[in-house]
Amino acid sequence: MPIDIEAILHGDALRSLLNAAFHGAGTIEILGGDLNRHRMEVTEIEMQGRETRVTLTAMGVGQRLI
Repeated sequence: MPIDIEAILHGDALRSLLNAAFHGAGTIEILGGDLNRHRMEVTEIEMQGRETRVTLTAMGVGQRLI
């Protein structure tokens, strides 16, 4: 079962995430906690007023640090 995370992003954080998701400018990963080093994929973007809520879904297992 996929694991989803919702984040409310603004400014540079939102631009960076959108660039990574849609233009291949890097990867999206969660660092720390139970999802440490998991690659994430943007699965939903909801804009309402001045707030942008992004849903990220974990893709596969976390990568091991060497």
